[in-house]
Formats: sequence, structure tokens, C-alpha cells
Amino acid sequence: MSTWIVWTALAGALVRTRWLAVWSGGLMMLATCAGYYLTAGVGDTLGTAVVWSAAGLAGGPLLGWGGWTVRHGQGDARAAAGAAVTMVVLGEGLWLGLTLHYWGEAAVYLAVGALLTAGLSWYLAHAGVRRWWLCAVLAPLFAGAFYLAEFFVLDRLIGAF
Repeated sequence: MSTWIVWTALAGALVRTRWLAVWSGGLMMLATCAGYYLTAGVGDTLGTAVVWSAAGLAGGPLLGWGGWTVRHGQGDARAAAGAAVTMVVLGEGLWLGLTLHYWGEAAVYLAVGALLTAGLSWYLAHAGVRRWWLCAVLAPLFAGAFYLAEFFVLDRLIGAF
């Protein structure tokens, strides 16, 4: 799912207005989820598709805003937005390792998340963001919160179907 999120944030960065980025982020995540469940033939229940679609509708606007804010925003919000974008990759790495015990995949996600965090922090520093380092500090904290939300909320909802 985090690859969907990276594209959603990138699309948000390419849009000119914040509200268009927010709305398009939600629609992009919903369309991606619908496309996945319609074409993948994974055999999941309709309930699982509804849970992931709701998660996409909740997270998509945040990530559209995140991409837009990293590129067009002002002040410390840019660094917090960068951390919000990278938290999903890092959080999924935590979930893959700690919950599913897919340590090889977890290592890849965590490495990509760390590189993405470093790249966004570098971008923010060179863009003149005064507290660019907040991206690197907040990303692992946000990732931990994302992991806990996935573990305690999404896993429980999906397990109910």
C-alpha cells in the first residue's frame, strides 16, 4: 500500500492548489483501492475492500496535502508534511517485520523509508525551510503511530470480516 501513498503524495505535490491536492488524494487512494480489488482476484471479502477503501479515504487527503505542503507550503508545516508522507513507508516496514515477521520485506521498506526521509529532509533544507530537521525527527515518531493504528485498528477491522 505504501507505493500507492508515495504516488498520491507526488500527485499532491504536482497540483497547484491545496484543496485540489487534498480532494484528489482521497479520490486517488479510493480509485487505486477499487482498481486493486476489481482486478487482483485476491479473494478478499467485500468487507476487507470496504475497510481498505475507508483507510484510503482517510489517508489519501492527508497524503495529497502532504505532497502539496512539502512543495508549496510555508514554515515548519513543510517538515511535518514530509514526515507524514514518509511515515507510511516506515510504518509498513514496522508492520511487515513486527506483526507479519516478513523481515526481508521489512528491511526493504525501512531502508526505502529512511532514504525517502533523508531525501525529503535534504530537499527541505535546500528549499530554505528553517526547521528542515523536523522531517527526520518526526518521521519515526509518526511511523510508530501509524504502526499502532494499523495494528490496533485496521488489523482488528479486517479480522472481523
